[in-house]
Amino acid sequence: MRSAYLIAVGLLVAASHTAAAQTPAAAEQRITHTIHSSVLGEDRTIHVFLPDGYRASEKYDVVYVLDAEMLVRFVPPIRTFGEINDLIPPVIIVGVDNL
Repeated sequence: MRSAYLIAVGLLVAASHTAAAQTPAAAEQRITHTIHSSVLGEDRTIHVFLPDGYRASEKYDVVYVLDAEMLVRFVPPIRTFGEINDLIPPVIIVGVDNL
């Protein structure tokens, strides 16, 4: 259990350094939408992060992040780290705010 914790912390530290080195173009790959839920009677914000080099003609896996207002800031840097180091394929991240 402790080794899994240390690996997770290591990935977060490495991802934060990778995120700091990203170009402004990578930061512009974020799209934000607001949708209204008639069931909940409130608006929800949806954040979509496209991978670098995104092409609409290609298929991508999607990672859904719930409670995005807190967690979505951690996932894109981890994705970038994984993609740069060939650990994961390019993915689309969709975050749903819970506020």
